[in-house]
Amino acid sequence: MAKAVYVGVGSKARKMKKAYIGIGGKARKVKKMYIGVGGKARLCYSAELEKVGMATALSTTRY
Repeated sequence: MAKAVYVGVGSKARKMKKAYIGIGGKARKVKKMYIGVGGKARLCYSAELEKVGMATALSTTRY
């Protein structure tokens, strides 16, 4: 899954927080957005919170 989506605003890259699209003359919030990659639909934006996993404790040895 994509980590973040950026859009160009005033010649700067800004992280997109919310996305809207016009449908039937009304602005609708985009909940999920997909793009085609290699013939498959890949999620590129999600407005939903996602828990990825647990962080490793700082006291744990790393390699």
